Amino acid sequence: MAASLCTHCNTYQGYRRFLNISQTSLALLIALISVTGTLIPPLAKVLFRDSHLEKNLISIDQTGAIFVVTNSGNMPGSVISAEVEFPLSEGRSTRLALPVAVQIIEPGKSQLVKVTPSDAPALLVTAIYQSLTTSGCSLRLSLLSYRGEVSKHVEEIECDRLTSNLFTEGTKAIFAEMPPAN
Repeated sequence: MAASLCTHCNTYQGYRRFLNISQTSLALLIALISVTGTLIPPLAKVLFRDSHLEKNLISIDQTGAIFVVTNSGNMPGSVISAEVEFPLSEGRSTRLALPVAVQIIEPGKSQLVKVTPSDAPALLVTAIYQSLTTSGCSLRLSLLSYRGEVSKHVEEIECDRLTSNLFTEGTKAIFAEMPPAN
């Protein structure tokens, strides 16, 4: 068997003679790697700061539509608006803003968001009523991320279900008095 250490000059033989790493250098290298490994997660949180908001429609009834908004990011985000979109003839549509309180969703938490019913103006109600022959209505919730990006989350809902549940009795009375659309 060949010697691994020269007895005359005290140097390694074989492949180890090309690696001139002392025990001190090796210990410093291992310490550097372990410190770097512990610094990466906090550094990533500082560099990649944002909120990640997701919504789920829980229910819709006469009191309003209830969503659960979850923030899986590391910074707060908020719910800023809600609207209903009603399709009209010839590919057009009408949008109706719904009252919603601006809510801040903290990182790692979920929050219930309630979109309340609306008293719509008579002209808008007329346009909405004329669109009830289609089933492509949508309820949109706008969410604002920490970086200032607005995302609109759309929930497709049948127009009959939306108008019978999300509008007040006064609006329903206007619908009842109008003749059916042709």
